[in-house]
Amino acid sequence: MRMREITEEDAQAYLAFNRALVKESDYLLLEPGEQTMNIEEQKRRINKMLSMDRATIIVAEQADHIIGQGTKKHSLVVNGAYVDEYVMAKLV
Repeated sequence: MRMREITEEDAQAYLAFNRALVKESDYLLLEPGEQTMNIEEQKRRINKMLSMDRATIIVAEQADHIIGQGTKKHSLVVNGAYVDEYVMAKLV
């Protein structure tokens, strides 16, 4: 596994990863089907983030596939059980 900064070329894979994440999790703000972003919009968001002085997106990659983002293990209690929090944060 390799950690690296996202690039514009990752837009399609990153979008697919995030859509899969929404389907698999009960603890995100979006429900499946609510995310309407297309690849061009995702590219714009990635480029905007990369153009900022103190912000970036780090992805985990294995065999040329995005497999994850930052995760805080057991950081939240939901319905009395610890759950993991997927971290999508601005770095300072």
